[in-house]
Amino acid sequence: MFDNLIGNAAKYTLPGGELAIGVKVEGAEVAISVKDNGTGISPAALPHIFDLYVQDAHAEGVAPGGLGIGLAVVRELVAAHEGSVVATSDAQAGGSEFVVRLPLAVSLG
Repeated sequence: MFDNLIGNAAKYTLPGGELAIGVKVEGAEVAISVKDNGTGISPAALPHIFDLYVQDAHAEGVAPGGLGIGLAVVRELVAAHEGSVVATSDAQAGGSEFVVRLPLAVSLG
């Protein structure tokens, strides 16, 4: 799932752009963020980007192609691990951030 998020960040960030990956423990969860300063996601598409076959027309001009299934797969894999994933973006200023939250494993011994 992270290969998809990192791959998308690289795909939609122009040469010389920035991509950052962060990991931190927050209570009983680990939060993994993938952030870029690329093209961003349009406000109209943002609520739907985890839906199957959804692609943002705003980003298509920068990096055409793809089937619109990658983020739906990310959402399903995260949910299968009892986690959550959210995306934020400012298409006007550029950049997006995806944050995956997963429960920490409990050690029994």
